[in-house]
Amino acid sequence: MLDRRKISRGRVYYGGRIAFNQRKSTIDCIVRNFSPSGAKVELAPAANLPDEVDLTIERKGLAVLARMVWRHQDQAGFAFRNPRHLNGAIPPD
Repeated sequence: MLDRRKISRGRVYYGGRIAFNQRKSTIDCIVRNFSPSGAKVELAPAANLPDEVDLTIERKGLAVLARMVWRHQDQAGFAFRNPRHLNGAIPPD
């Protein structure tokens, strides 16, 4: 598989949460690799997600609008659009 990333991702094992449908729907996930510009996550194979989601990685103190770049069974790759660091609660916007 050809890796087209500009920044390499480090292997991690972080808990994450994917929110969509105006944050009315959420799915827990495991972040398997991470860089400032994207992440690979594991999630339930049957999870039906839109192309853009909110991804929160509390351990990194990060909430991002993320675009799904690829999906294969229980894994998906996301590119981050506007990362912001959390200061307590996740803002509603």
